[in-house]
Amino acid sequence: GGLGWSTSSFATTGVISVIVTDPFDQWALDHGVTLGKAGDDDKDGANNLLEFATDSDPTGNGAGARSYPSLATLGGDQVLTLTIAVRSGATFAADGTTQKATKDLVVYTVEGTSDLSDWTTATITELSAGDSAAVQGTLTLPTLDAGWEWHSFRTDDGISGDPRDYIRLRVAVAP
Repeated sequence: GGLGWSTSSFATTGVISVIVTDPFDQWALDHGVTLGKAGDDDKDGANNLLEFATDSDPTGNGAGARSYPSLATLGGDQVLTLTIAVRSGATFAADGTTQKATKDLVVYTVEGTSDLSDWTTATITELSAGDSAAVQGTLTLPTLDAGWEWHSFRTDDGISGDPRDYIRLRVAVAP
């Protein structure tokens, strides 16, 4: 599982290579991860899939997901934002009130709530490039490895109209 054939050099050199087809597998190999996607090699409470999905360190206790909430002034009001590291090229789209993307066999879901019980009560939108740059400029974000990039999201209302919003990231294995 997770391996495939590459015949890209066959016509010129006669070589057929075995390659990793699930990027998680190469990442796990590079980081010494042995417990799979559901495991927690560093026992920090974040499973290996979440650490892969957000370019976190699976060998450092307490690393967790690379996700950064903040209050930002957008459109004249303060709004709750969440900036997360995701696999490069992930394209988010609305799925009801959430934002979802599937990339490299990871499903990313950014969702919000105002009551901590129903995570579909706050509509989440991805920020424009300009708003993302403004929000990310106020944060101290670590440099990401090749293959990951930052995306920023916001809840639907500003704090003047809705003082209680929460936002979170969930990741799952793509079917």
